[in-house]
Amino acid sequence: MKKVLIISNIPSPYRTALFSYLQETQTEYRFQILYTSRKESDRAWTQNTEGLKDTYFQSSRVLSVKGGETGGTATRFIHIPKGLRGMLKNLNPDVIIGSEYNLSAVQAFLWAKGRGIPYINLTDGTLRSETYIGRIQKLTRKLIISRSDGFLASSTKAKEKLLHWGAAEEKIAVSFLTVPTGPFLALQRAPEPGRILYVGRISHEKGLDLLVEALARAKTPCCLRVVGNDVGGEEQLVKEKTEALGLGDRVVFLGYREGQALLEEYSKASLLAVPSRSDCFGLILVEAGCAGVPIAASCYADGAYDVIEPGVNGLIADPEKPEEFAACLDRLLSEQFPADSMREELGEKFSFRLAARGYAQALKIAEGGGKHG
Repeated sequence: MKKVLIISNIPSPYRTALFSYLQETQTEYRFQILYTSRKESDRAWTQNTEGLKDTYFQSSRVLSVKGGETGGTATRFIHIPKGLRGMLKNLNPDVIIGSEYNLSAVQAFLWAKGRGIPYINLTDGTLRSETYIGRIQKLTRKLIISRSDGFLASSTKAKEKLLHWGAAEEKIAVSFLTVPTGPFLALQRAPEPGRILYVGRISHEKGLDLLVEALARAKTPCCLRVVGNDVGGEEQLVKEKTEALGLGDRVVFLGYREGQALLEEYSKASLLAVPSRSDCFGLILVEAGCAGVPIAASCYADGAYDVIEPGVNGLIADPEKPEEFAACLDRLLSEQFPADSMREELGEKFSFRLAARGYAQALKIAEGGGKHG
C-alpha cells in the first residue's frame, strides 16, 4: 500500500474530519497527516486531536504579522518548520500533498523533487485572496505550480488561480472545501422574521463593519445576531460604528458558538450574511446552504460561486457598496427564496465522498494513471 503524506498547517475540525474519512475509506493508499503547528491564535474552535491515526506534529515556530492581506486587524501567520527533512525521511512517503506555498511546502516540494517522488499542490487560495502577495510569495507559487505533478483545488475560484499561474487544466482535480454536513442537513428550520445571522471571526477582512453599514440602510425591519470571536480589537470598532449609526438595540454580539448552540442560530435565522472583503472560501456558506438558510454573500467570498444559485438559495452582492448590499438584504427578507430545495443537492456536492474522490483523482494524475474528467 502506497503511503501518501498530507502536509497542512493546523488541525482544523473540518480538515481532520476529511482526513479521517480518507484514512477510513481509501483502500489503495495509507494517508499520513503532518501538521506544521497545533494552533493559530485567532482560531477559537475546539480542537480534539485524540484518536487521530497516522498524525504527526512539527514543533514549528509561528510568527504573527499584523495587518494581513487587507489591513485592519487581520493577522497573517508564518510557520517556520523545524526538523521537516528528518520527519520526511522517517515517514518515507511515496506521494506528498503539500498545502499552499509556505516554507514547509517549499521544503517538502524540493525534498520530493530531489527523490523523484510525485508532489501534489493543494490550495484554497484564489486570485482575490492572493491579491496582496509579495515578490517572494509569487516566486514560491511559480516554483511549485510550474513543477507539481498534480493539483487539488478547493473551489472553482482556486482552480482559476492555478490556471492563471500556468497549471495544466488536465492536472487539476477539484475537492471542494467542506464540513461534516449531516447536522445541517438534518436541521429543522423555524426562522424568525427579520433575523439576520453573521458567523465568523470578527476581523477586518470578514467585513462585519460593512454589514453594519448595509443594515443601517436596509428598509425591511431586521436585527443582526453576531456569532464569532474577536480578532485584534475589531469587535470594539464595530460596536462603536453600531452605536454611531443608531443600531445599538438591533445588533447582538453572542461570542463564539459551536455545536448545538450554533445550529440553533441557523434554525432561527431568516438569512445568513457573509460580507467578506476577502475570503478564499467561507465554510459558513456550506453550512447555511445545507441548512436551507438563504444567503446574502459578498462577491469577494469566493466559495459563494460554488454554493449559491442566485434567486434560489441566495444572492451575491458587493459589501463595499452599502446600498447594494442593503438592497440584497431587503430582497432576501421580503421575498420567498426556495433555499430548502437545494439542501440535498448541496449535501451531495459538498460530501466527504466527493471530496475524497477529488483526492483519488489527483493521486492518479500525479502518478500518471489518468486524467481528471
